[in-house]
Amino acid sequence: MRYLLFFCALSVLPAQSPLERDVVRLIVVRLINEARTAPARFAEVHLRDRIGDSAEAAECYREMVRMAPVAAL
Repeated sequence: MRYLLFFCALSVLPAQSPLERDVVRLIVVRLINEARTAPARFAEVHLRDRIGDSAEAAECYREMVRMAPVAAL
């Protein structure tokens, strides 16, 4: 979930250089593709430690563990 902040940063950090924006975009696309192609692994690596933060985090984790993989973007 914390990686979604990178996505938001694209529009709210005006001081970014074109290179910084490109790096953030690559990170976001990589993470999105990781979540799409291996949702259970993504949940274990990136979300497992967050399930105690809120009911929404726990639900997200449970849903991703059960999701079937889909193609990368």
